[in-house]
Amino acid sequence: MFKLTTKLAWSNLKLNRRLYYPFASVTIVMMAITYIFMSLANSPQLNLAKGGGDAKLILKYGLYVVSIAAFIIIVYANAFVIKNRSKELGLYDILGLEKKHIIKMLFYELLIFFFITVTLGLMVGLILNNVAFTLLLNLMDLKIKIDSSLQLPTVIKSIALFLGIYIIIWLINCLKIIRNSALGLIKDNRQGEAKGKLLKLQAIVGTVILLLGYYLSQKVTNPIEALPRFFLAVLLVIVATYILFNAGIITLLKFLQKRSNYYYKPQNFISISNLIFRMRKNAVGLATIAILSTMVLVTISGTANIYLGGKDSIRISNPNEFSVSLESNMNIGPTLRQLDEQMENFAKVNNLKTKNKRSVSYMTVGFSRSSPNHLDFETIQKRMVKTPDVGAQVISTEDYNRLTGGHLHLSNTQLALYSDKNSFKNNTNLTIGKQTFHISKIIKASTLAYKIPDATSPVLKENLYLVVNDRKQLFSNVDMRHLYLTKTIYSGFDTNKSIEKQLSLKNSFSKFMSPYSNYGLKTSVQAYSLKTYMNTMGTLFFIGLLLSGIFLLGVVLVIYYKQISEAYEDQSRFIILDKVGLDENQVSRTIRKQIVTIFFIPLLFSLLHLAFSYHVLRIIIGMFGISNDSLVLHVTIGFSCIFVIVYMVVFALTTKAYKRIITRVAF
Repeated sequence: MFKLTTKLAWSNLKLNRRLYYPFASVTIVMMAITYIFMSLANSPQLNLAKGGGDAKLILKYGLYVVSIAAFIIIVYANAFVIKNRSKELGLYDILGLEKKHIIKMLFYELLIFFFITVTLGLMVGLILNNVAFTLLLNLMDLKIKIDSSLQLPTVIKSIALFLGIYIIIWLINCLKIIRNSALGLIKDNRQGEAKGKLLKLQAIVGTVILLLGYYLSQKVTNPIEALPRFFLAVLLVIVATYILFNAGIITLLKFLQKRSNYYYKPQNFISISNLIFRMRKNAVGLATIAILSTMVLVTISGTANIYLGGKDSIRISNPNEFSVSLESNMNIGPTLRQLDEQMENFAKVNNLKTKNKRSVSYMTVGFSRSSPNHLDFETIQKRMVKTPDVGAQVISTEDYNRLTGGHLHLSNTQLALYSDKNSFKNNTNLTIGKQTFHISKIIKASTLAYKIPDATSPVLKENLYLVVNDRKQLFSNVDMRHLYLTKTIYSGFDTNKSIEKQLSLKNSFSKFMSPYSNYGLKTSVQAYSLKTYMNTMGTLFFIGLLLSGIFLLGVVLVIYYKQISEAYEDQSRFIILDKVGLDENQVSRTIRKQIVTIFFIPLLFSLLHLAFSYHVLRIIIGMFGISNDSLVLHVTIGFSCIFVIVYMVVFALTTKAYKRIITRVAF
């Protein structure tokens, strides 16, 4: 019997190769990606580089996600193959092959399949490992040598992971064989789906849940709320998507069915009847496509924005190549002039030619908001209980004009401001504490950007820049000792030195400024901050690219299997239609109508989900210091367009395969 079952196993793999090609492709790709992740996460070379430890930690977390994704996708692919082979397995049972022998045959099939695909996957992983490592190092802006040697422990771990997955799917297959009779297996891939109950009610419930998910995502105002609310909103949207595809689309199709002018046309009659007949199965597949597509868009848009916006965010928070700031709540310590002199001494000692010198004194103040145009000073006691609603950087008109080259003139009862929420209008009044000021000018976002360190906090509901004639006037009616207030003096300059030279001066710059360490000293070398950011975010972007690729692979797999399975199921119906006089052109129009109507719904859903998640996504991206709204919007739209193009290409190719299967038999 061993000889018979092994022979059958090998023969079945060859006869059903078209079913196994996508399964094999998925396994090979996932094996390659898993090996690459493991290889990078365990690479001793990353330990030698700055930020390598953080990169390895992020890669290890990414490996968990990849492993889960690999399990889900491979189980789905196996389920499709077994579903389409159920008739064959049922015939084996009828012809006298015992279930234990069928189980052994499936075991040998999976064993052979596992050996071939995992071997090929490892080979692809080994070939692409250096490419992936090079890409990661470029994204991290690291210059270290690549060791292309084989990591045997990584190979063993990768094989063990996929062996575990294949054991699980074999057990699933065994359970299916044991639980079903021969007749049940034969009818498994032909039986129609049960009609849903209370479809209108389900559609209403699904719509309510979806709107609730969208509402929660739009009500988020700060990052502390963003992550938990985002995950809750994601859960609600996923549940709603499956409900709407299961009940909502069927309800829509039945509505179209009742419209006689639309329904009783050959192409509409056939396509709608087919869709209603199998809508439950379609619903799961289509909802899965919509969710996976959304995951692709959110993942790649989020990580790309965080990475690409890095340089801009670093330049905003560190306006100069070399800078220092001192923070204190006391009227003691060095003056701004003394700080400028110390910076000049550092430049002279290191033979640096300075340019773009900037120095400014400002105050960072916390406010609570009692009304839209009324801010109350936040006290230290209140700060211990809750986070201020509004944070503001207060500078004088003198400093503002020196930084911007402007000619702003304000009286003691006037102010100019910038709000990151655009909640104020020009020529209105703003009450701060017990004083009322006239807003004479609304400052643009770009006016102070790259000129003063951005101290805005993503945790706060709103961040302001306040320009007043005299800062003392603002605090004349309050006891400053009890306020949530920080005084800051800042001095910085740029040089004509290379990035490498700037990095080499980091330690000496910190030591040179160390006499001021008792006054809330913060030194910054822009090149170092940028390099540190890129080391971490480069890894994150790398993982985002691979995860997006995995999700896209899932989309392609679901679309392909759905198209092919439906093509084989529709063969008999189109043969009948051919015999009653439906020509090939009418069949093509029917197929096009059926596919276009249903397959572009998931794409529309995914774009709709992305649109409503953009608000939360923007807040989460802001946690990384990305404040360029235009960049975020353009990157998101750009990757969305790329995804739509890829989706349409995949759709066109799978549709062509569907038509080929139908027309080959029917015509």
